[in-house]
Amino acid sequence: MNGVEDKKRKQRSDKKKDVKPYLTLETISSLNRLTYLTDVYLKDLAEEMILYSIKDSNTISQLSQYFKKEILVNNTIYRGRLDNPQVSKRENKDTDRISTRLKADDYEVIRALAYAMDVSRARVCALLINASMNNINFVNNYVKKHLSKSLTEHQMRELRNLLKSANSDGEHFSWGSLLSQIVDEVKTPVGRIKDAVNTFLLSRK
Repeated sequence: MNGVEDKKRKQRSDKKKDVKPYLTLETISSLNRLTYLTDVYLKDLAEEMILYSIKDSNTISQLSQYFKKEILVNNTIYRGRLDNPQVSKRENKDTDRISTRLKADDYEVIRALAYAMDVSRARVCALLINASMNNINFVNNYVKKHLSKSLTEHQMRELRNLLKSANSDGEHFSWGSLLSQIVDEVKTPVGRIKDAVNTFLLSRK
């Protein structure tokens, strides 16, 4: 009986909680483009972006200007002040809701941030997603990670050389912009990104 109860408790603690942040239509469009390029679900991308921002000290430091109450994040104590500026409760532009899910421990961090900033948990998630979307390193590494899962070492090496060559000419290509160009030029379904990259590389020889 104890084994069954322990299993039930574990299932309950591992169960993810829903969160539905409001994002601008422009941001949602960018997210949809990124999900298309990497062939992932929007809810999974949103979760990864939230978790990245939670662990990013620069993001939390930027948000700390809005902390009204003291909070411990990533082993760092941030001192809140009641006279700190109030973060906007919602975007001023047209918005829509997306849906994602977070593990209980991660959700508790969101709850604590919401309490510290005196905003909803959904609003905190929106702020964290926006931070990741505007983080060049996150987008670049995210696309590179998904490419490396689909491509051979030879293909990745060819793309790295292509990026290096393009950027040496004063361009500003990232993994995301390169993949976007490949998909647009080859017009191959993203589920067959390996074929798209092959076609793209052959066309440049």
